[in-house]
Amino acid sequence: MGSDRAPAVEVEGGVAACAQLSDDDTIVLVGNKPAIQKALARQKGPQDKIEIVHANQRIGMNESPVESLRTKPNSSIAVLAQLHAEGAIEACISAGNTGAFVSATQMRLRRLRGVHRPGVGIMIPTLHGPVVLCDGGANMSCRPRHLYQYAIMASIYMETVYGVKNPRVGLLSVGEEDEKGTDLVRAANGLIKRDSSIYFIGNVESRDLFHGACDVMVCDGFVGNVVIKLIEGMSGGLIRDILNNLKDLTTSTPELRQIAMRAAGQTLETYDFNQHGGAPVLGVGGIVILCHGANSCLGMTNAVLLAHKYARHKVNQRITERLTQDERTGNG
Repeated sequence: MGSDRAPAVEVEGGVAACAQLSDDDTIVLVGNKPAIQKALARQKGPQDKIEIVHANQRIGMNESPVESLRTKPNSSIAVLAQLHAEGAIEACISAGNTGAFVSATQMRLRRLRGVHRPGVGIMIPTLHGPVVLCDGGANMSCRPRHLYQYAIMASIYMETVYGVKNPRVGLLSVGEEDEKGTDLVRAANGLIKRDSSIYFIGNVESRDLFHGACDVMVCDGFVGNVVIKLIEGMSGGLIRDILNNLKDLTTSTPELRQIAMRAAGQTLETYDFNQHGGAPVLGVGGIVILCHGANSCLGMTNAVLLAHKYARHKVNQRITERLTQDERTGNG
């Protein structure tokens, strides 16, 4: 219960997701029980698949992740991670404090076998299809082998969840040439290139993200988070500006205005992060889905469905099998 409009968004999204889940699935809402019950009372959908676990503490967005987890052991984030670690739930989803959620899940769930550092795989919609960027902010101090594993894990995620066969992997740099970039990028380039099982197209630039150059874009968490925040801010501003201009141009022609607004609405829907729910933390020993704090009810519903799909396609099992193979062969 950590979104900007908690618990209403989580509750409504959870109720809506119930209709699309299997009969034996259950949604567990973790947070202030009276507040959740009040929000549930306003919902008209079926609630027989919903359970509530009370947590009387909440970690704010501006609180220190580690310190808040230490001083608030009964926060919804801490309780959620513990429930997953105990096997009471099979996936955990949060739109709350990202640092606290990632820290709690990594402490409780540890890493999958063979994984050096988990990374966030963020799906970015483009006109050429989805692109998964990894890492989106979990690991700010990367080593070459971390980026190499992000290429593997994000490729598995892209292939199993989004159905992209043999996804093309690009390494984010300041130029396409192998010798360009930081020491980290150059070393990672060499590691990824040596693995013939990865469809590595080499270095890519940030402008390639929306030009269909690759299906997976690999970078460290600092760079990835900057890219995501820039896209979020710039796309919102550009789309609002375009909509305003369309209104001015089509004021005198109702038919043209209707067509223009329909096209604008379709574009907004394509690039709305709520359509994709959230982003998995790849490499952690569980199913952990990060959501935007501004997620709508639709976003929370889609986050539940993403977690369900992640489990159904056994993404973590595939990652473990692949990296265990690397251990045997000495790669990475």
